[in-house]
Amino acid sequence: MDRAKGCGRTAGFDAARLAAAGLIFFQHGCSILDRDDWPVVAGLRVGRVGTVTFFALSGYLAAATPQTPEVWLWRRLRKLYPAYWVVLAACFLANAAGGYKSFDEGHVVAQFLGIALFTHSGPLVYTITWFLSALLVSYLLAYLALRNPGVVPLAAAGGVVVALSVNPFSTVAALALPFWVGFVAARAGRFRVVALLAGGAGFAAMSALDPDSRYGAVALPLLAAATFWPGDCRAGRWFAGYAWEWYLVHALCLHAVVRCGGDAPAVLFPAAALLSVGSAVALRHGLAVALARLSGRGVPFRPPAWLVAGVVWGPARLAAPRPTPADAPARRNGPPTPVSDAV
Repeated sequence: MDRAKGCGRTAGFDAARLAAAGLIFFQHGCSILDRDDWPVVAGLRVGRVGTVTFFALSGYLAAATPQTPEVWLWRRLRKLYPAYWVVLAACFLANAAGGYKSFDEGHVVAQFLGIALFTHSGPLVYTITWFLSALLVSYLLAYLALRNPGVVPLAAAGGVVVALSVNPFSTVAALALPFWVGFVAARAGRFRVVALLAGGAGFAAMSALDPDSRYGAVALPLLAAATFWPGDCRAGRWFAGYAWEWYLVHALCLHAVVRCGGDAPAVLFPAAALLSVGSAVALRHGLAVALARLSGRGVPFRPPAWLVAGVVWGPARLAAPRPTPADAPARRNGPPTPVSDAV
């Protein structure tokens, strides 16, 4: 059986992605409203459940790709970086103008490359961009396993994930491990549901040592249940095309609505939801038009070195680093959640 047909995307996965986005959006909105108790259910933060679900689903779909490993990885990176660069450049310029956080040129380069979580211990400019670092590690492991299918590469990559559990990379491991369980489950073929449930049971057993493992114990069975989703999920299928762009802009939209006076929950959530979806659509299609013009004749855009250098170094040169005054009031440029929850 074709691997893509046997274990690829289902309507239930589209629904799971949409639900996970809703949980993340709700938690970040509550954080901005200083109501961190609202998104906690049975001691679990619902936004973290959404994050783990995203990673497990990403791992599953990575293993299910019918593309060659090189094509798959290139398409993933081409999807991630252009939109990320646009949003991050705007955040750096706004940060420099407002003086929210101090940064140097090395910090700028690391964040634009998506590796700042590993290279800089201080706060990131636009906190939620840490997500890309964890995603890149997961994608690299998936690429290596796709290049060399078999039990040994799977076990070796799993060992790398376990090794990452040692601080300061425990945040990466906490998400790379569900990603890897999803990847292995997709490779299990007709036993994929059993593999997802077994992974959830494993996380439940691990929770005795690490309470955060409870999130995997919840997310993986939910993903297994999603495989039985009846019919279609049109809203989820549509959202799948904009999920990354939406993630990049949703926290900015929440803050924008609050700054405009919409700090009542009944105003904040619907207004920010509409604004974030509209911004994600505009970002994706605006980039598509720009890249199509740069590439010419529909040839996939491959940025020259000078353009990459300009994108990375431009904000650093335009915005001279400045230390934050010691007596300046603390201001937030992102949801005040721990790094493990700032998705």
